[in-house]
Amino acid sequence: MSLNTANSHILVIDPNPRTQAVTLGILRSAGFQVTGISTAQDALAYMRSEREQPQLILLEGKLGDNNDLDICCQLKKASKTKTMMILRTFATADGDPEDIASLGANADSYIMLPIAPNVLVANINLLLRLEKAERELRETDVRTSEFLGACAHELRNPLASILNSVELLQKIDPVVTLPQEKVRMTIKRQAQQLGRMVDELIDASLVSQNNLTLQSRPMDLAAVVRSAVETSAYVMEEKQHLLTLGNIPQKIEIQGDERRLSYVMTSLLFNVAKHIKAGGQIHLSAETAHQQVVVRLAYYNDFSEGEAPGLLLNSQPMNGQKTIDLGLPLIRTLVELHGGSLKELDNHHRRLIEVSLPIYKSDASVPATGNTTPEGRNLKNILVVDDRVDVANTLAQWIGFAGHTVQTAYTGAEAIESTIKYRPEIILLDIGLPDLSGFEVAKKLCELKDKQDFLLVAVTGFGDESSKQYYLNVGFDEHFVKPMNFKKLKSIGVDI
Repeated sequence: MSLNTANSHILVIDPNPRTQAVTLGILRSAGFQVTGISTAQDALAYMRSEREQPQLILLEGKLGDNNDLDICCQLKKASKTKTMMILRTFATADGDPEDIASLGANADSYIMLPIAPNVLVANINLLLRLEKAERELRETDVRTSEFLGACAHELRNPLASILNSVELLQKIDPVVTLPQEKVRMTIKRQAQQLGRMVDELIDASLVSQNNLTLQSRPMDLAAVVRSAVETSAYVMEEKQHLLTLGNIPQKIEIQGDERRLSYVMTSLLFNVAKHIKAGGQIHLSAETAHQQVVVRLAYYNDFSEGEAPGLLLNSQPMNGQKTIDLGLPLIRTLVELHGGSLKELDNHHRRLIEVSLPIYKSDASVPATGNTTPEGRNLKNILVVDDRVDVANTLAQWIGFAGHTVQTAYTGAEAIESTIKYRPEIILLDIGLPDLSGFEVAKKLCELKDKQDFLLVAVTGFGDESSKQYYLNVGFDEHFVKPMNFKKLKSIGVDI
């Protein structure tokens, strides 16, 4: 991959005028365009300006005016600078935990000084080649998504015409022979299926570009399930499956995009029906638990050894089919965008898919905290903050099973908003969040401590004593290491 250094702009952030001048001289001699800045604040102001943006940032490990971990986080989380390469330099190799943590704070690489000029240039060229490759891949993904989205939009018009024509035929000549009616219904069903595929293409395109917007509102869970069952009835009949309904709680509201949640339920039924051999049994039920509604889709078949298909959500179907459905990866994304989770369990002749979604609360009042049960257990109001939805939800569900009130947040802004709204007694805060660094969130939360009392716990991947002390010094009350040992929750007063 060719690289033109004359077109590569490098921003050097170094508070030491002497070492900055040496570095700028080395890079200019190698043919790079360079800009020197002495402070973190000036660097952030430069990146927010309309001036030419660099492809790579060379960041001195010890800045005088700001925490260098925080600078890395801010640069990598901001939409304008998140794709830029960051190379950090350290004057010593003394194993300082803050230095080691730099890669976790989103620096792309680091080198120890002093370093030979040719080695510095080689490291920069390597990162610039990587940046170029990533940029080309992103551009290809965007073009592909835009093409698929455009095709999907263009398909909407002919599909609408086909469906309208079928409806018109039924009005013009409502009484026809059975063979004619079967042909009409086949055209209608297949056009509707194509319509769902078009929706999948459009949504997948929007997801890949981070542009999917949910039209969220309260809705009746039973109505969503009923619509999915009705829509998938014909494929159940074609495959001779027996679909039975268990208990579906009535008047349970969930918050979300009705079209897309209906799509999730319908697609799961379609895929299960296609996944197993003819004559299978499918059972659909739902129940509420700990502010969640869990929809369970169990499917059975006369699987014999060597013939049973793998789990639906991560394998190919049996019977020689090439694909399952365009929407399976999209299903999980849509569920997670609604604050839910999706999983599949295997019990030999019985497979179970579970879709968990939060129950909508029309009463915005905050539940009382610190309640004591008749058994004497002290229940807490807890906020779990993690940008990985599965991690946050599974931890919240686990704590909720013990009877505690649990809220989840997936960004720093949501964490601050939820703290003000729900007044948690304990906040379990991940450090690597998509909008604000955990340190920024901790600073803002600590400012709230004058008005409300809570325990702030850092949940990180750095477990040595020096790292723990660092987190405590910046405002955290406690420090837990990932993966979290649930027994440690007892040390902060959470009965499990």
